[in-house]
Amino acid sequence: MSSDELAKKPETVPGETTGSIPELEQPSPTSTDKELDYEELNNFAAPEELPSVLEQTNEKLGLLHYELKQTNQELSLLRSSLENMFGQLLQRLLPQEQASKLQDSLTELESRVSKLQADLETEKQERLKQQEELKKINQEHPQLESTVLTPDYSPESDKVTTDKQSAHPTTPTSETTSPPVSTALSLSPEEKHLVTIYNKDPNELSRHATEVTVTEKSLEERRLGSKQPAMLETTRKGNYWIVIVQDKKFLVPKANCKINEHNYQTVAVLFECQGYHAGYSSFKLRKPGKVSQSYTKDKWELTKPGVLQFD
Repeated sequence: MSSDELAKKPETVPGETTGSIPELEQPSPTSTDKELDYEELNNFAAPEELPSVLEQTNEKLGLLHYELKQTNQELSLLRSSLENMFGQLLQRLLPQEQASKLQDSLTELESRVSKLQADLETEKQERLKQQEELKKINQEHPQLESTVLTPDYSPESDKVTTDKQSAHPTTPTSETTSPPVSTALSLSPEEKHLVTIYNKDPNELSRHATEVTVTEKSLEERRLGSKQPAMLETTRKGNYWIVIVQDKKFLVPKANCKINEHNYQTVAVLFECQGYHAGYSSFKLRKPGKVSQSYTKDKWELTKPGVLQFD
């Protein structure tokens, strides 16, 4: 029966008996469902055509599967290429970073070298200034220059006798704390020059001196029996001076330094105190101590004790 004939068929009342199959009541369409007309039904493949349609569908699915596989392979190659490019980029960037760090290190090193050169130049200027002031002192005291700094001095002039001590020998008592008095000392020209100026007027050296004191740590180590060299440090209220003569560093007591039973033990660490008795404070410098600058600028190490002679 054709669609036209179906369309021309008269309507029948539900439940009425006719010679044909009664028409089923069609459900009312909803917002989501649409009623299929017969032309749409005719567009579907006939049952005998289903195998062919299924085969075509499988071929399309196979083709899509192949294209998907090819796409995955291309994506894999692209990912591998990107990883290689990223690795090469890192290899190029790392040397640049290392070069940057090396450049920073070189810059810091140059800065430190420049600072050291500036410090050396400052110290050089200070020493030149001290030498000029010493020359000025020599000009003010020509007799010292002629007797101390003449190059043709005899070896006998290096011997300093203790006539005063021989003329006034001390009687050992229970208060004597100094070691036996030596009869002669060997002095270098710089030491002789310094001793002469100091014993005449120690204030002449104040312009060239660095004021120092023994460190508390060094004193504590001495009290515990340590034999380590005494350490000194710069201070504004020290009892000792460091004086540089011809690049040599010497240690002397500060001008007007009073030595008594309270500070004697500290003084004895730095100087051999000859003829000392409790209550004595007047002394002469027989030989200055020697010091060397430590790794820090404001620290000094005693390398050789000096000698003081008490009246």
